[in-house]
This record gives sequence, structure tokens and C-alpha cells, in this order.
Amino acid sequence: MKKIIVVWLIIFLLNPLGYFTAYGYAETNERYTIQIGAFKAENNADKTYNKLIQNGYAAYKIKSNLIKVYVGNYKTREEAVNVLRDIEKIGINGIVIRKNFDMILPNDKNISSKPIKSINEYFSKTNEKNYRFFDNDVHIEGVYGSYISFFTVDKYWKIEDGNYMELILSQSDIEKCINSTLTIYINNYPIYSTRLQNKKKNREVIKVRIPIEYIREGFNEVKIRTYSRISTTPCLDEINPANWIVYHKESYIHIAFREKIDENSLKEYPYPYLKESKELPVNSLIIIPDDFKNEHLKAAMLLSTNFGQKQAFKNLDIKIEKFSDSKDKDKNNIIFIGSSNNLPNEISLLLTTEEKEHIKKEALIKEVNSPYNKNFKMLLILSDDYKSIIKAVKSLTVEDMVMQMKKNTQFISKNLDIVKKNQKVSDYISLKDMGYSDVFIEGLFRQNAKFGINIPKNWIIQDDAKLYLKMRYSQILNFDKSVMTVYINNIPIGSKRLSYENANDDVFEITIPKDVKDSTYYDLKVTFYLDIEGVECDTRLDSNSWVYLSNESFLYLPHSNRKDSFFEYYSSPFIQNNKFNDLLMVLSEKPSSEEISIAGNIMAFLGHETNDLDDFEVITADEYNNTYKDKNMIVIGLPKENRLIDNMNKNMHIKFNEDYTKFLSNEKITLLEDFDSKVATIQLIKSPYNHDKKVLVITSMKNEGLGWAKKYLTDFNLIVKLKGNATIIDELGNVFCKYYGKSIENQIEIKERNIEHKNIPKEIFTSKLKYFTIFLIVTLTIIIIISIFLIRRKK
Repeated sequence: MKKIIVVWLIIFLLNPLGYFTAYGYAETNERYTIQIGAFKAENNADKTYNKLIQNGYAAYKIKSNLIKVYVGNYKTREEAVNVLRDIEKIGINGIVIRKNFDMILPNDKNISSKPIKSINEYFSKTNEKNYRFFDNDVHIEGVYGSYISFFTVDKYWKIEDGNYMELILSQSDIEKCINSTLTIYINNYPIYSTRLQNKKKNREVIKVRIPIEYIREGFNEVKIRTYSRISTTPCLDEINPANWIVYHKESYIHIAFREKIDENSLKEYPYPYLKESKELPVNSLIIIPDDFKNEHLKAAMLLSTNFGQKQAFKNLDIKIEKFSDSKDKDKNNIIFIGSSNNLPNEISLLLTTEEKEHIKKEALIKEVNSPYNKNFKMLLILSDDYKSIIKAVKSLTVEDMVMQMKKNTQFISKNLDIVKKNQKVSDYISLKDMGYSDVFIEGLFRQNAKFGINIPKNWIIQDDAKLYLKMRYSQILNFDKSVMTVYINNIPIGSKRLSYENANDDVFEITIPKDVKDSTYYDLKVTFYLDIEGVECDTRLDSNSWVYLSNESFLYLPHSNRKDSFFEYYSSPFIQNNKFNDLLMVLSEKPSSEEISIAGNIMAFLGHETNDLDDFEVITADEYNNTYKDKNMIVIGLPKENRLIDNMNKNMHIKFNEDYTKFLSNEKITLLEDFDSKVATIQLIKSPYNHDKKVLVITSMKNEGLGWAKKYLTDFNLIVKLKGNATIIDELGNVFCKYYGKSIENQIEIKERNIEHKNIPKEIFTSKLKYFTIFLIVTLTIIIIISIFLIRRKK
């Protein structure tokens, strides 16, 4: 025993730290990593490694007999597994292993020279975004309730922990039965259930954690299902008006995320210049030269239009400035459009000698760190050939082309043929065309499916418009009671009884009523009442009652194009069939940056409804000539700075006085003194150069007025307030809308005549009744007189 102790003492004295070092290594230096693969061919390893790096993952390589690719260095297996799940989304698989990181030395020749970075170094600090779940309060009635909505996760986000849903609900004061429940699903995964019994009746707040593993890139479906009972008889509960729940519009979903830090690569455009995470998604400043050409101006307008195309349901805030006016270059990502003769020195230094030579004959698109602030990006679109600049901008709007731009530079020739998607105008609009999937509805009693359908505003729908719904459903339904009803904009348009014979292939076909078809938006709701024969209100078989509604369902909308122009149908006539309709924008002779930004925001709003960038031009008023007479126009500016407004004053519905210091009263509106000089106007008039074309005039006595008008032409919430074809707007945002022209007066007269004609049968009936009553009274009087005379004679 003494000998053994002596041996241990000798070992300890010779190597006093060895034992503890080994022990410490086992505890602290073996961590988790993700092994992606082992490759014989270096180019295959590089492809995988580069793809991981480009997507923000902390990849590294170790060379031995094989080239092994790994990702990350994690304290826990759970952390590594979560990252692996994200990696699998980009088509790369791997396994989580334990690895001794002391064996990977910084100066090891076998390891990639690129430093190992934490995954979070590729992403910004944590951001937060709240999604409103409901546009308005949602009312749920009956035993079974279901409501579905969506939120989106941008492909440039890394989702963090801390996501939740806050649901605010109210319910009937009648106490719910103990088995009444509410369940919330994320992408069909149940994440929360609760009893409705003993909840607050008014505005109960339910906060529900959303597990990070159930959130995915792109569209995420949120479903709320309820089973609501207020008695022991579910059939009575289904029709009892006191059995209701309301989800309040203040409910929201909270998402925590980090944004990917943009690398200098064009393939991610329009990121970071357009960001889904922002309430106003435009995250950049567009700068043009002080001595800009029309092509620079047009390029800025087309970029703005494309931003509107990519954010079709959001208000945007476009900022376009001339270089010398731009004071916040160090606070923004920048898109600079220019030529070699007007490049600021700090931007010229960003170009190589070869690039400076190339831009003399073709366009250069290049992304760099901004010279004004390295934390922001700058996108350069440069050429001395102005047609090439427009071609470069259009190439950035084609997703298939952007995906091919692997580096931070791309040359674009004016001769490049840009292949556009074939966008045929059709009378048929399917649910699939609008992005909807097939809908599967399950459960007893009342079940709903809803769809929103935008109708092009220049369409006048004909009387034979139809709706076709393709579906199949369970064959064990009680077909004496199972029915469907269809609503458009909450107006019932038809019902149908489901049948056993058609259960595997049924079609609901109906003509869209006249009082519904003329809307520019169809809120289509399909309601099913599903019952199972013989269950006698037993709800255990609800999974056997189902309907499958195909996204091949469609609307047949034969139409003509609208000729009259009113703000109710704006963006018509400037957009027709989702394309620009021979559009010319005319700015002041020397437009300010503010006026150019107003024009850009108007173009962004038009972009919401167009899928094409052709048939559009922009000029300043001094360049207008007879070659543009056959264009629809948008004319912006003050009358003393835009000569076209001066020329059109006599054609405007609401005119300026002779010295352009105020607007004049007319037969439709009386303007008080002082007020008449402090307002702006938006007017739709016939073009004085071609009466088949229209002009949108946006003008005022002062520049601030143009900004007031711009708000009403670019904000979804405000534009619905515009009516008629002439509007006055004051500095407080009050609007005064009027209808001018013989066509509208004729329409009003025709409507009044129709009302008169509808009243004619009633008037005829009233007249006949009056004459019949007089005749009856006279006859009875004569009979009475004769009777009295005969009686007296007999006496």
C-alpha cells in the first residue's frame, strides 16, 4: 500500500497539473457541433460550406483524409438541434455530435482560415413585430366555432424565443357548460386549450406562448377553434342566439426575431432596402443627381412602383431626394442612380477602373458598404447609356434574374432581353390564382370558409357573372338537413342542399346578383351546416362530417372597361388590367425633392395593382410636346411652377383665379375667403389634348398642400374617403368631394327616373283605388236614395 502511495506522489510531483488539466478538459472543452458531411472532392465541400456561410451559419472545415464541414459550437444539444432544424430548411442535412474543441487550434493548417463565428453574429439585435389578428371584431355563434388567419415570417429572420399570442375575447353572460373549450393551433399544431367556463364575460385576455419550433418561414396559419355549450342539448345551443363569443380586433401575435445582416450580394435584393419587419417597409433612401435626366427620374419611379408590387397590402413611405438635398445619407441604406459625369467623389472611389470604363456603354449594379456609414448598404445603379439604366432597374424587379446575381456586381446591357411572365387578362379568376389553397372543413353544424377577392377597378362586371364552387363532402351526412349558403359582402346570394349522389364531385353554380357585382372587393363567405343522420345531437362523430373545397373554384367575370373616372375606382384609368394604361407623369419644370418623393409614393400605390412596368414615362412640364397627347396623365405641382397646370386651369372642375392665389367657388361648392387660398385639390378631368384620355391633377397654392393631397392618394385608410371627381383638402385633413360633368348628372337623372318608374305601379294602384272608392260611395248613395223613394211611394 505504501509503494502505491509513493508512486502516486511521484506522478503528481512530475506533472502537478496533468490530472486536473485532463479532468478540466473533459468538463469544459467538449461541446456540441453539427457535422454536415465528409467530402472527398474539395469543390463539393466548398459548395456546401459557401451555402452555409451565405445563409448566415457559422460553418468551418477541417481537412484530414476527408474534408469535413461543421457548423457552430454549442453548450447544449438542444441549442444545436434548433440550429440544425433551421439548416434543414435550406436543403442541407446534418447530425449533432459532441466534439473536443481543444483539438481545433486557431493556427491548425487543416482548418479553414475563416474564423468560427457565433450564429448570432450573422444577425442583428433582437427585433419585435406585432401582427393584428383581426381587422374587426369577429363574432362566433353556435356550438362549433373556427377562425383562421395568417402571419408571415420573412426569409431573412431568425426567430428567437419569446413569441406569444394575446387573444382578447368576450362571451355571453350565460354561464358556459364545463365542457366548453377553446383551442389554438399554429400550423395545425395545437399549442393551447382552456375551458370557457368561469372566464370573464367581457374582454378576457388570454396570453399564449408560441413554441419556436412551430413557426416557419413564409405564411403561418393560426386557427382558433371553440366548442361552446350553454345547455345540455347541443342542437338547441347551435341555434340559440345567446350562445356567442367575440374575438376583439385588439388581439395580436408577437414575434421576436433577429434580422440577417446583409452581405454585399445582389441576390438578396430588395433586402435590406425593403424590409417586411417594418411598419413602413421601405428601409432606404433613393438618391438621384442634382442635374438628373428623365431616365434617372424614371428609374426612381420604377423602383418605387416595384416596392409597391412587393408590398401589395401595406402603406409605403418612399423618399427620393436630389443629392444636394439629402441630409440623412449617414442614417439610411441608399440606392444611388447616376452616371459617370455626376458621381460624387466618395462614390466614384467605390468603383474600379474597369467598372468606370464599363458604365460608358452599359449599366453597372453594385452593392457596397455605404461610404457615409459602414453599418448601412449602398446600391449603385450607374450608366452613361440611359436606356441601360432603365434595363438595369427592370432586371432588379424580375426575381428569376436577381437570383442569378451571385456577386455584388452585375453588368446589364441595353440589349438584354428581359423575359416577362405571360400575364393574360381573363374573365376567369380562380381561388388558386389568388394564392388560396384547398380548404378542408371539419365538424358538425355551422362551418365557414372566407376569401377576399380584389376586382380590378376599371372593370364593369356584366350581368351574367357567375360563381362556381367545386367541392366534395362526407357521404354519411344527414342530407335532409345539410345545406350550404354563400354570401358576398355579407349579402346572401344563394343556398343549396347537399346530396348523397353528388358527394364525391359537386358544384355550386350561381349568377352573382346585380346589387353585389359592382363592388371592387368581394368578401366571399361560404357557410355549411353539416349534420349526421341518427346521432341525435351526439357530437362524437364530428370528424366524419367534412367538406373539401377546391381552389379550382372560380368566378366568371365578363366585363367591359370603365370609361367614366371617379375616385371610387382609382387607380383606374391609369391602371388597366393590372398594367399601366399609357401613363405619363408630368412634374414641375424644376421639381423639388419633396415633389419627386410625392410622385414616387403615388407610383408605389399604383404598384399595388400592377404586375408590369411598361407603358410608363415621366417628364418635366417644359418637355411636354404633342407626342404625348394620347397619354393618360398624372400632373403634379404648383400652377406657377408647372405650365401644364396653367394650361389646364380652364378645363379643371375647380379653377384657380387669374393670379393663382386662390381657388374659385362654383355651382357645386362655395369657398370662403382665406380658406380658398389654404387648400389643395385633386381632380380627375378629361385631357384637353385628347378627350378619350384622363388627367389626374394634384395642385395647390403652396408645396405643403401637395403633401396633404399625397396622403389621400397613397394611404389605404384615407383613399376610401375620396368620392366623385374633384376633391378639396385642407391642412387638417378635411375633404370636400364633388361630382362634376354631364355624364354623372345623367346617371343621377336616370337613377331618379328608375325610382319614379318603380313608384308608377304603386301610384296607378293608388289612383284606381281612389276612383273605385268614389264610384262605390256614389253607387251606394244612389241605391239608398232610390230605396227611400220606393218605400215612401208604397206608403
